[in-house]
Amino acid sequence: CSPCCSNRNINVFTAPADAKDPTKIDLAKTTQKLEVLHDVANRADQAGMPNRVLVYCMSGQSRAPSVAVAYLMRSERRRLDDAMSALARRYPRGHRGITLKPGDYEHLEAFERELFPDG
Repeated sequence: CSPCCSNRNINVFTAPADAKDPTKIDLAKTTQKLEVLHDVANRADQAGMPNRVLVYCMSGQSRAPSVAVAYLMRSERRRLDDAMSALARRYPRGHRGITLKPGDYEHLEAFERELFPDG
């Protein structure tokens, strides 16, 4: 949108589909890409050129929060419930919070099992 993105260098990527189920996002590849973008943003911040990473989906209700939670799980080694709580704390006051579709929550549970195979 113009108010927040005008005159900014924006990198856009579409989260890749999961090879096993094309209706889902490949959370491993997506979080790897976000880690790269986050590193770029940190370097830009250090150079005095503020840069941010924006995760969004069309409705903003399930896919974007799912990707953000997956990123916290991977980058900060958080379990699913802890990552969801951490993300919820970052939402502005009065926001309705995180709403995940059951299928997206199950996908995050599977991602958690990949990240923490020993339980």
